[in-house]
Amino acid sequence: VDQAWKDTYLSSFVSFSGAFGGTPGTLIQGATYRDPFPEAIDAATYHDFVQSLGAVFWMLPYANLYANRLFVSTPTESYNASQFEQLFADQGAGAVAQMIADFEPYRYIQPPGVATYCVFGYNVSTPQNITFTTSDWHGSFEIGYNPNGDNSVLIEGLQMCDVWRTQQPQPARSFPIANMLHANDVHTQQAINVLLEALNVTAH
Repeated sequence: VDQAWKDTYLSSFVSFSGAFGGTPGTLIQGATYRDPFPEAIDAATYHDFVQSLGAVFWMLPYANLYANRLFVSTPTESYNASQFEQLFADQGAGAVAQMIADFEPYRYIQPPGVATYCVFGYNVSTPQNITFTTSDWHGSFEIGYNPNGDNSVLIEGLQMCDVWRTQQPQPARSFPIANMLHANDVHTQQAINVLLEALNVTAH
């Protein structure tokens, strides 16, 4: 929608645990053969199913935010956030590589253009990268962790209000909450208070 529509109909935007920079969790889902439901479905079938879901790859870590950070390594190759298309091509997942190529020009989220409140947790160990121990994509792998995120999204992706503050005339405020897990905002009074402030409602 255009800015005139926002000015007329929107007062503010409140984000709880916004994954604005993508999340390495989707990379772990899409690039490995980890099966969270082994009693119900075999790993290969689950892997093929995940690779058919465009939404998974839409949420890969954003290249413009994570620059040259390495997210996947093998004994012979490494891939940063701008090399996911090549990663999946190397895995033989041509359809996924094409999805990523098609998505990439549209994935960056523009500043909301209204008063914005970003509520998020931090200081929680969060999956960040995958290291395959062999060059066999079906083989074993290890997940590396970053100490600062919300257990799903890395801190850089959560702090987008700090970026938007310099890109829009409307206020953009961050409300970090230590040790709050991803999506636990709805159970956290401090987060609820931010929403009530945006709605101009007094908590009782």
